[in-house]
Amino acid sequence: MIVTTNPIIVNAETEMTTEIFDSTWEYSTDDLPDGFAQIVSYLGNSEKNVIIPSEINGLQVAVIRSKVFYNHKEIESISIPDSIEVIGSGAFCGCTSLDNVTLPAKLISLYSSTFKDCTNLKNIVLNDGLLNIGSEAFLNCTSLEMISIPSSVEVMDANVFSDCTNLKVIKMLLSKTPSIHYYTFERCRPELFWLLESNEYTIGYCNNHHYKYTFDGNTIYQNGKVVNNSSATNDINNSSSVKDNSVKNPSTVKKVNVKKVSVKKPSSVKTTPKSKTILVSWKKVSGAKGYEIRYSTKSGMKGAKKIKASASKTKVTIKKLKRNKKYYIQVRAYKKTNEGKVYSNWSKKVKTKTKK
Repeated sequence: MIVTTNPIIVNAETEMTTEIFDSTWEYSTDDLPDGFAQIVSYLGNSEKNVIIPSEINGLQVAVIRSKVFYNHKEIESISIPDSIEVIGSGAFCGCTSLDNVTLPAKLISLYSSTFKDCTNLKNIVLNDGLLNIGSEAFLNCTSLEMISIPSSVEVMDANVFSDCTNLKVIKMLLSKTPSIHYYTFERCRPELFWLLESNEYTIGYCNNHHYKYTFDGNTIYQNGKVVNNSSATNDINNSSSVKDNSVKNPSTVKKVNVKKVSVKKPSSVKTTPKSKTILVSWKKVSGAKGYEIRYSTKSGMKGAKKIKASASKTKVTIKKLKRNKKYYIQVRAYKKTNEGKVYSNWSKKVKTKTKK
């Protein structure tokens, strides 16, 4: 198993030494231990059923880099080998015909936007051993109806399942409380939030409301109110996608009222460019506990870098930039809650150019 905790491995826009395999796969061994390879690009354009190789020229394929299958709308199914440990951001983003995916057994990280806008995706099996699910990983997967989160998951970032408007059942196979962002399930409308092993969990905005789900051994409650009956419970228990139907440590149900937290996005963002720096300023957001500033040479903010600013600041200088280069800049604010940080939307994009 390779160690792939550094996101540079799959996300950075760095120049790489690559080769072509079978006229279909562009691959590289850069930044990886000996004996391993990573897929950099998929060169096919007509295959509906794609099989990713587990080996290329004697090298074990361990990484699928960012946007390898981006917008390949022709792909209906894809076989991912168990050798894959990391899938980069946006790897399958926009694959609108893809309807069924099983993640490999060794996978430890899904980066941001991995399956974003896969609007025909009906079934996704998350593997035991998966540790991290990046932001917007399944954003706008509007055909997805059920998801099981394995007990191995430690981090789920913002908007992982946001806008999955047909997601009816969420099953969390959790033995401990992971780090789950306040907006992970934003604008979902679950009929059941099924908790196995853990008996209680609070999520943030789900269909624009803050919900606390609790299981007492027989019934699931949403903020203290029954949200399912015995027949629905039996349907869930009989589902083939649930690996462990045991429920442990039931507790008393208590109604919890949680105030909605909103954060206004920064306005009046202005830039003052110099040869290798850009001064960014914005209007203070009331109640904000801090700010994030991101910048990129791409209008779509691909490969954007981020810097942070404290609540007391309304300007920051971005350093070590290239001369005579266009940059796109955005700012967002955040507040802190018991569940973690709650972010505003990004500000309107500002385009500027460093001086010669």
